[in-house]
Amino acid sequence: MSLATELYYEPWDPACRDRAFELYQELLEHAPVYGTGSGMYVVSRFDDVRDIMARPHLFSNRPNQDETIGFPPKLAPDTPPEVLQQLLAAASALPLDLSELLTARVIVGADAPQHTRQRAIVSRGFTPRRIAEFKDIIERIVGECLTGIDGSEGFDLLQQLAIPLPVRVIADILSVDAAHYPDVKRWSNTLASLPTSEDRGSIDSIVALLGMLKDFSEYFVPRIEARRANPLDDLLSDFVRAEDVDTMTATEAVLFLLVLMAAGNETSTNLIGNTVVALLQNPDQLALLEADPGLIPKAIEESVRYRSPFQFLFREAIEDVEVAGTVIPKGGMIVILVGAANHDPRHFDQPDRFDITRATPHLAFGHGIHFCLGAHLGRAEAIGALTGLLPHLSKFRLADEPLEPIRSLLICGYQRIPLVPA
Repeated sequence: MSLATELYYEPWDPACRDRAFELYQELLEHAPVYGTGSGMYVVSRFDDVRDIMARPHLFSNRPNQDETIGFPPKLAPDTPPEVLQQLLAAASALPLDLSELLTARVIVGADAPQHTRQRAIVSRGFTPRRIAEFKDIIERIVGECLTGIDGSEGFDLLQQLAIPLPVRVIADILSVDAAHYPDVKRWSNTLASLPTSEDRGSIDSIVALLGMLKDFSEYFVPRIEARRANPLDDLLSDFVRAEDVDTMTATEAVLFLLVLMAAGNETSTNLIGNTVVALLQNPDQLALLEADPGLIPKAIEESVRYRSPFQFLFREAIEDVEVAGTVIPKGGMIVILVGAANHDPRHFDQPDRFDITRATPHLAFGHGIHFCLGAHLGRAEAIGALTGLLPHLSKFRLADEPLEPIRSLLICGYQRIPLVPA
């Protein structure tokens, strides 16, 4: 483990986010296992990250939920009693089993056997037939989002395509009525931003999360119970119908749907945005793609490597374990730095170059038993968006204003991506 005083990295420090890719190179070269001042162990090299992902018997997935989801909330021991009462009142108003909520493990933060059971239930909804249906839905929505683009004097990539596409897709496949599309985005934004922003863990943040969960639950719990009693041919029914005497409880289903919605929307929105930015900043790669649109799937894979929407994940050492010559003690919190691993020169030739012909596999969607269940949907949305946008893309350029990163310290993306005529 590096003890070099000149190297500083903390995953939740905004200053580190602002120069992340510069820091990644320092970590990769000088500190493959770096001990942070906050007591975490940052692992950055590709082979080490993949090895940790592949060994769930040694590395627990538990911290992912605690660090990135915000449920159940972590409270400081010295939290004032009046604040505890405020939070308890907010939690008690939820139409969910409170004791279950306080102990529930969502799929992104569960280990076997809970993870095995939850993944088996969720996998019912991601059959080849469902995925084929997703593609038809995506193509229709992309077409609607791009209506009128040819005659426009500009195009707001996020507001007109990258945000509404995944929101409408997830709303459609969960049978959410159109009047609640804005709620889907609001719920997603809250979960994706508050637990990973600069004020993460504050009382105001926890209260806001509980308020969002109340709204979300009040909408979905009646629908969950209705699907349980009378299943329809939709994704929600796939998740909650009884099969082999096993199904999700209402609390499990609400938490899973919330994570699916937030992670899916944020991943797809930022993958689409990051891809278009990279293409416009690398006109040689855009020219390659225009000459051969068959490279679109490869362009998406390169984009998710080059600017992974989720830059890091968490694990906990189940026992003392050695990684890259450093012993991480039992209970040690590990940051697996996906963004750095995907730029490791030991694995990728010219890793800082955006190259849509690259074939080397990445770790942006994970590896092993925790490989992202929504990867097929995220890829399909990004491919659909780029397929629809590509014939128009050379007519635009990025606006002259600086690209501002989103507030999240975890997710890589931009607040706005305005395109103007080239």
